[in-house]
Amino acid sequence: MGKVLGLVASAALAPFTGGLSFSLSGFLLSVASSLVMSAVSRALAPRHKKPSSFSSDFSAQSSGLTQTVREPLGSHKVIYGQTRVGGNLVYVTSSNENKYLHYVMVVASHEVESIDEVWINDVCIPPDAINGSNIVTSGRFANKVRIKKYLGTSGQSADSDLISESGGEWTTNHKLSGRAYLYIRFEYDSDKYPGGLPQVSCFVKGKKIYDNRTTSTRWTPNMALVQYDYFTNDIYGVAADGDIDLDTMDASANISEEIVDVSNVNFSVTSVASSTDIITLSGDMLSLILGDRVTIASSGSVPGGLSAATDYYVIPYQFKDTPRIKLALSLDDAIDGTEIDITSAGTGTITITKTGEPRYFGGGVIDTDKTLESNIQDLLSATGGRAIYAGGKWRIKVAAYEAPTITISENDFVEPVIINTRLSRRERFNEIKGVYRSPFNFDVSSDYPFVRSSTYITDDNGETITSDYDQPFTQRPQNAKRIAKIELLRSRQEIVVKGTCNLNAMRLQCGDTVNLTLAKFGFSSKIFEVTNWSLASRDGNDAEGPSYVVELVLRETASAVFDWSTSEESAIDPAPNTTLPDAFDVGVVTGFSLDSYPVNTKELDRIYNVIATWDAHDNQFVVSGGKYEIQYRETTDTEYKSAGTVAGDTLEFILPTLKPDVLYDIRIFAYNGFGVRSAATVINNFQAGQTVTTNTEDWENESLARDTDDWETDTLTSEDWEA
Repeated sequence: MGKVLGLVASAALAPFTGGLSFSLSGFLLSVASSLVMSAVSRALAPRHKKPSSFSSDFSAQSSGLTQTVREPLGSHKVIYGQTRVGGNLVYVTSSNENKYLHYVMVVASHEVESIDEVWINDVCIPPDAINGSNIVTSGRFANKVRIKKYLGTSGQSADSDLISESGGEWTTNHKLSGRAYLYIRFEYDSDKYPGGLPQVSCFVKGKKIYDNRTTSTRWTPNMALVQYDYFTNDIYGVAADGDIDLDTMDASANISEEIVDVSNVNFSVTSVASSTDIITLSGDMLSLILGDRVTIASSGSVPGGLSAATDYYVIPYQFKDTPRIKLALSLDDAIDGTEIDITSAGTGTITITKTGEPRYFGGGVIDTDKTLESNIQDLLSATGGRAIYAGGKWRIKVAAYEAPTITISENDFVEPVIINTRLSRRERFNEIKGVYRSPFNFDVSSDYPFVRSSTYITDDNGETITSDYDQPFTQRPQNAKRIAKIELLRSRQEIVVKGTCNLNAMRLQCGDTVNLTLAKFGFSSKIFEVTNWSLASRDGNDAEGPSYVVELVLRETASAVFDWSTSEESAIDPAPNTTLPDAFDVGVVTGFSLDSYPVNTKELDRIYNVIATWDAHDNQFVVSGGKYEIQYRETTDTEYKSAGTVAGDTLEFILPTLKPDVLYDIRIFAYNGFGVRSAATVINNFQAGQTVTTNTEDWENESLARDTDDWETDTLTSEDWEA
């Protein structure tokens, strides 16, 4: 029957007198059911007006999902769909006299489909930036980092490199079977890792899921199938395998894969690589997610293998820095990662246009530290979904209109009905807002476009009443708004009918829609949803025994609750740009110039003080909290000496006592407040008595290795990485 959730309200409005009882905690509701676990119809349970613990918990949890923590015995994390995560750091050691740091980070407690781009301190390392020896070959960490990815298969072996380089600590027994993890080796460089132990995160395509429609198991972001997986899992989920209504489940999965039209969004193509089938888009963050429907157009010719005005489906390849995608012929191919073979780059100005997106695709992380109730609410929020226990089966339904096939009327009621026409003040709201997580926003919680009804505000005497509704597994902002709109409209369907019916109502189940005709109240085939259903008995005479009736609670609904138009979309900056510079990118010092003036010693020898000046730095992390360092050497020497440092808001420095008639090389570095150093700006062959200003050719723009004495590797231990 499944694990006890302990959150179902009673479905029975009148107890049986014949001895059949109801267990609220064990779900022994063989003939009674209730509309339960509705993540979007919270007006039935008056908790919407103020932020719930669910909302605040998600905001707090979300901030840590992409962080790496040192927690070898941490809770298990289950990744659904595709999302960026940190992980549990389970092993750290150093080798080669502390030249290398070895780092093992578990990202999931199960096998995953793939580990894609890796972020080190927010620097993206895509799959093609790692060579066959697992060495990073380009970008900030080129030749400084080795990355090896393990997907968590039951038969994976312990890493041979870590075994050989860990001094015997890591052995062949350290397989981490069933755990997806990264093994990363860092080569020490204080310029690359100024903050000590770097933060690592990665994009992961998570758990493979069974799909009853195809009787296959594969990775998918279909949130209905994700819910099915959680309900059937007997390790961290509800353990309701065998207790799921598969027809309802299949219908929900189909609805989730429907493509919803969206306002067209254009993306400029900067390059097409026919050798890898990768299309590069302009910008610094990908604003497309797997399964988005797009078309391609060109002022010249479209790339070979593609056709203009044809629907394709996005396979993301790189989210950050250089947004790149592949294209699939169908949504199914996109899920499987089967891209189109591009045979030529095309010509002219090429544009990709987003025209639609899957109705209920998403992704996120389930933490086994959280309660079953909280995790189910998180999952259901991504589909406007409901989990209903009826007739010994769970019916998992996503938000979609379902036309009624059954009609009940006055003839079916055996007792007077009770009608409530207005919700109480504490159950009402007219504005709904919340947060969601998306690759658009670096997978941290961000506000989705809020939904507000001016009509409902007027009905509420001009008072704006706000409900908080977070959607941890929703990844598209307009998808989040669509779900929020359904939530708001559902909540304002205020007519509730309570009544006792004859056994004709046995045909109904909780969650069904029904046509209700009650001429006395002006209802003619008015559509209601069954929110509570219970079988009860009434005392009869001794000869006939008790009679049985069906007690119903119905709430009005309409197809318009689920309608959506592209005109209802809200403009959103999917990845708001900060005005602050990249903390790990410090530009060279400009305007560096030298002048000098003579100084006589007591012995009447003439020496020179040198005045160094430069322009104000454009990096605010240098100006506020940073510094400049001046170094010099005689041109014939090999090593520089430090003349000292000055604060980042200073534009002048005096180097004392340089010898006349001697050539010097003098350079300046900028440091930001995190200790990240720029490349040097250098003036070579300076002689006291001159005035010299740098030009572009004087900049040492290549990566400068620190001098031997700067490394101090003889005193470093693994703890120094955390200094």
